[in-house]
Formats: sequence, C-alpha cells, structure tokens
Amino acid sequence: MRFKMCFWGLLLCVGCTKNENFSDVKIIGHGAVGLHNPSSIYHDNSGEAIDYALGQAGCEGVEIDVQLSKDGSFWLFHDPFLEQETNESGCIPQLNDLFLSHVRYKTLKKERLFRFAELDFSRLKNKTLMLDLRHYDYCAEAIIDVQKVVDQLTAFPALINGDLEVIVLLNLKEWYPHFQDFPFAMYYYTDAYSDAVSTVNEVPFDGVVMRNNAIRKEEVNWMHSHGKKVIIFEVRSPKGIKSAFKKHPDYLVTDDLKATIIEKY
Repeated sequence: MRFKMCFWGLLLCVGCTKNENFSDVKIIGHGAVGLHNPSSIYHDNSGEAIDYALGQAGCEGVEIDVQLSKDGSFWLFHDPFLEQETNESGCIPQLNDLFLSHVRYKTLKKERLFRFAELDFSRLKNKTLMLDLRHYDYCAEAIIDVQKVVDQLTAFPALINGDLEVIVLLNLKEWYPHFQDFPFAMYYYTDAYSDAVSTVNEVPFDGVVMRNNAIRKEEVNWMHSHGKKVIIFEVRSPKGIKSAFKKHPDYLVTDDLKATIIEKY
C-alpha cells in the first residue's frame, strides 16, 4: 500500500512540474501580426495590424518593415514589389507619397498602405519598436541613399530622444557607421551563423537577427557570453514556437502572435 502511495505521489509531482520559464524572452509581432498568416484578420504592416498587436496582452512590441519613398518618406511594406500584395505595381523607392497614399492591400478589409508618420508613438511606451530598414531598390537595382534614411529618422524625435526602446535591423553592415551616434540599438541580420560571428567581431552591433532554423541554442549562448543579444524570427508553427523559446533568445519575432503568447504564459 505504501509503495502504491509513493508511486502515485511521484506521478502527481511530475504532472505538477512547471513548464520552462520564458520570462526572459520578449514577444514581438512580425509585421505586427505576422507574415503569411492565414488566420490573421489584418494585413501585416498595416495601421490596423499595429493597433491590434499592441492591444494584445503579452505582446511586447512590433517589428515593421520600412521603405523610403521617392519623396523621402518612410512607408511600411514588406515585399520589394507592390503588385503581389496590393492593387498597384512598382517599388516604393520609385513612387511618390501621393501615389502611395492611394495604394490598398488585396485583402477583404482592403487596408491602405501605412505611412510611418501616422504611427502613434504613445502606444509604444514600454514596448519595443523594431525597424527593418530596407536598403535596396529592386526596380532600379541600386542601394538606397543612406543619408536620406538618416534624414528621415531624425525627423521623428520619438525615435531619438530615448523615450522608446528602438531597435534597427540592418543586413548591410556598411550602413552601421551612419547610425552609430543614434540612441537606438542596432542588430545585424544574416542567414549564416558564421557570418554573424565574424560580423559582430568586426562591427560593434548590439546583436544579431536570425531565422529560427539558422541558429542553435548553443550559438545563442555564445552570443550572450560575448555580450550580444539575439533576435529569432520565422516562427509560426507550434513546434517552431516551442523550439525558438527553448533557445532563449532575447526577442522572438513571431508570425503567430496569439499562439506565442499562450506558449509563453
């Protein structure tokens, strides 16, 4: 009888064991609500998507894709070309603000293209704002003028007065010197871990941005041991979300916001 009681007591203890604690991982919405997520009610990078994400308990910030228009204004859009996702065609760097203001997504809600100047920075208090600065004009097949990007950033005091946690994502390390005097953190995006290691040894980035399947837990630990932070993205399946959490990155940029919040809490 005593043996049976011990056996069932052991099972009870195992069943009551707490899940691994992921409180050290911040949840960030990829394009606000996730890319290529059929269950999302809003298109990524839209104003509606940002409002929705920031209204979700457990969402600790948003990542948005920023492109420079012909007029030198920031617009939010992920892809190189407009035609696949919107009712217009072309590349944002080749188009003026008036034209872009009439662009609509091919969704049921037909959200309009969102201009960065419309962002409500007050809603980002105590949140993280990640800016994926796009450096390439695919229509002209040329790199964007980095000084125009710098000029646009300085036009927003909320980005440079230190009130917000702002992280800039770059995959062109040559741009680093142009932003090093800004008060925000800079992370290097790459698909290769060897490139991440060599770059952070060469350029004083604050951390790296990598796909979930491109970095292992031991490699995350290496980055941490060398004073660098890690952002993991490209997670949308339950299995992918769990595997990303177990690596304990500093930020998890997710394509399924709700599932990721549930997994964490």
